[in-house]
Amino acid sequence: MKVDTIEELKKDLERLEAITQALPELPAKFVKPVMAWALIERCKPAQQFALKYTQLCNGANEILPISKEQAKWLRSFETYAELIRQSIEQWPRTYGIGLEVVISTILADNESEHKEDAYVYVKRLFQGFKLIDLTLTATHFDKPEPMSDEEFEKEYEKIKEVL
Repeated sequence: MKVDTIEELKKDLERLEAITQALPELPAKFVKPVMAWALIERCKPAQQFALKYTQLCNGANEILPISKEQAKWLRSFETYAELIRQSIEQWPRTYGIGLEVVISTILADNESEHKEDAYVYVKRLFQGFKLIDLTLTATHFDKPEPMSDEEFEKEYEKIKEVL
C-alpha cells in the first residue's frame, strides 16, 4: 500500500492499531510442570513409534505410508503435545514443540498427494527428535515426582478446556 501524505499514514496506523487491539490475547502459559511431565510420559508411545518410523524411512530412503489407524492413533497425541507446549517450564515446552514437529510432519505428508523429498522429510523428523532429546537429556534430574492416574485425569479435565 502506497501512502502519499502524513494524513494517510496516520489513518493507516489507526486502522492497524484497531486490528491489533481486536486480536484475542494469548493465554499465559498455564500447565504446571508436574502435569507437563505427566503428559510427556503419556506421549512416550507416540515418540517411540515416530522414532522407529523415522528410522525405517531413513533406511529405505523413502517416505513410507502409515495406515489410517496409525494416523488416527498418532493424531490422538496432538492435544497432549499442545498442552505440553503451554507448560510454565521451558524444557517441557521444548519437548512439546519437538513432538508437534514430528507428528505434524508424519501426518501432513501421509495425507498429501504431493510427497516431498525423502531426505528433507527425514531431516525434518530428526530435527523434531533433537528437540525431544534435548529436553530429556537436559532435565534428567529436574523432573518432579510423577502424578497418580487419578490426579492426572482431574488436572487434564481442567486444562484441556483452555485450548
